[in-house]
Amino acid sequence: SAEARLEGRKPEPVDADLPERIAQAVAPFVDAGLAPEAARAVPLIVRALFEHGIRDPAQIAYVLATAQHETNLGRLMIEKWGPTAQQLKYEGMRNLNLRPGDGKRYLGRGYVQLTGRVNYRNFGSKLGLPFEDDPDLAAQPEHAARVLALGMAKVGFRGANRVLGKYAGSGGYDFFRARSIINADRDLFS
Repeated sequence: SAEARLEGRKPEPVDADLPERIAQAVAPFVDAGLAPEAARAVPLIVRALFEHGIRDPAQIAYVLATAQHETNLGRLMIEKWGPTAQQLKYEGMRNLNLRPGDGKRYLGRGYVQLTGRVNYRNFGSKLGLPFEDDPDLAAQPEHAARVLALGMAKVGFRGANRVLGKYAGSGGYDFFRARSIINADRDLFS
């Protein structure tokens, strides 16, 4: 895994077919209209999660549900620009969008709809990819899966204190509160 390599350990072996087997197991639970997207996205996302040490079935299920909720498992990898009132808030200093047009340039992309220059810079730097210079790279499924996994496992999308491990406990996984990893509407309950 990426974490093991950083720490100088050998990564744990992973059955090469496991991501595809998980995709096959998930398929009956995905809306039939999303079957092609699920067949492409699930193995990519699961492989990326494994790279970051995420193997807990509840956490994997939560991440897959998030990708389905945010983008229909990749059907909508680039946010549609209106601009809406919410999208107009992307302009200005929010998320280090410094130049006119940065709100649209750094609109939502990928399985979690990554937004804002600061997030493109941060995730691009951590993954060794030039997202800030070429934002469309974040919408490519392989890169989007890596962003999703890294953000959920280690970096957080709204702060490093909001990652998957925070919501796991002896009583199971708190799916409701875990939503605050992505959206502020759950902060009242975190």
